[in-house]
Amino acid sequence: MAKIGALAGRWTVRSDYIVNQAIEQYIEANTLQMQRISDGIAAACDSKVAPTGEVFGGIAAMHGRSG
Repeated sequence: MAKIGALAGRWTVRSDYIVNQAIEQYIEANTLQMQRISDGIAAACDSKVAPTGEVFGGIAAMHGRSG
């Protein structure tokens, strides 16, 4: 809790504001993640998925590597 108090002091806000913001961001991130998982499961069930090599090749390309 000391870190929350220190952060609140730097921002000149109350500690409960920091905690509420953290909870809201956590819920938002997890809601989005759960929706992406559900969308992925639905796509897989409908056979709307890319071949493994294509997926990993795309990831490698994003990191400047050949697939």
